[in-house]
Amino acid sequence: METDTECPFCGSETITIIEDGREFCCMCGDCYAQGPTASTKAGAAEAWNERA
Repeated sequence: METDTECPFCGSETITIIEDGREFCCMCGDCYAQGPTASTKAGAAEAWNERA
């Protein structure tokens, strides 16, 4: 699953989806900012792409 948008804090395009137990979230590989959690990888990517 890919993200469509860059990091809102540093502009990096190095975004990965990480798993923390039973939840997933996107994390910037440069500044380590994290997006909202979701129960699936697709949900985490969607939440990252649609963040306010």
